[in-house]
Amino acid sequence: MANNSFKSILHTKGWYPSNSNDLIAMIEQDLLPDITEKVPIKAVIVPHAGYVFCSKVIGAVLRYVKGQQYSRILMLGPSHYVEARGIGVVCNYDSMETILGPVPFLKSINTQLINTGYFVEDNNVHQPEHALQVLFPYLRILQPDVPVIPIIIGQLNSLEIAEISLILKHLIDDQTLIVISSDFTHYGKRFGYLPFQASNDKAVSEGVRAIDMAAINAILDNDVSTYDRYIKQAQPTICGRFAIQILLEIIKDKKVESSLVDYVQSGDISRDWSHTVSYAGIRFSVS
Repeated sequence: MANNSFKSILHTKGWYPSNSNDLIAMIEQDLLPDITEKVPIKAVIVPHAGYVFCSKVIGAVLRYVKGQQYSRILMLGPSHYVEARGIGVVCNYDSMETILGPVPFLKSINTQLINTGYFVEDNNVHQPEHALQVLFPYLRILQPDVPVIPIIIGQLNSLEIAEISLILKHLIDDQTLIVISSDFTHYGKRFGYLPFQASNDKAVSEGVRAIDMAAINAILDNDVSTYDRYIKQAQPTICGRFAIQILLEIIKDKKVESSLVDYVQSGDISRDWSHTVSYAGIRFSVS
């Protein structure tokens, strides 16, 4: 039976280097220094922008999974291009082809997920979506043989979040890594989000950071109720907010230690503070 694979073309659109050797060198540099503290990493939150903005954040977090043993990787991220409401979206591909080689998918559970009524199978949602594809080169280097369960998370209400979290919780064992793909605040007129007045660049940076840290602190406290309340009241432009809340629901009864590994804003790099996007890297471990 022929392998049903989809070829990622992000390298042709400037998301990361188009030359495989340059890409490997960039990722290997991002993964330095090696981590001597070997604690079991159960989940991570990492960004999904172009590498020029966030690869160092991705590497700072994913270096902690280097050398660890996993049976599967559950990846959750938002849909930027196709509207999806009340559901998670799986695909029927066997793998994703990157310029570094294939990333294997675990699609044998698709029928189980679809039968719950909260998931659909739609390759057309996955094909254009960068939120998960941006991370595949790192997984290809760090965990090349571990199968991935890639799920695009749509717009969800509280009941849908609870149901999907419970369903996914049954897929997770002690050797599962959960990868949540999300950027944080998208600030500026181009994003339709100007929640405060700022007279200078520093005020923008500090205001955006305050918005981000309100959500991040709830995440670090593993406090899903505070996180949910903040998202509903403040409505921050965190693109992966539902995927993050699913993670918090899954781990809320577990003894998990969370830490903010890195945090940057695109304005720090572009020097254009008329709009800026935040990138946070968070790890979740068990002692």
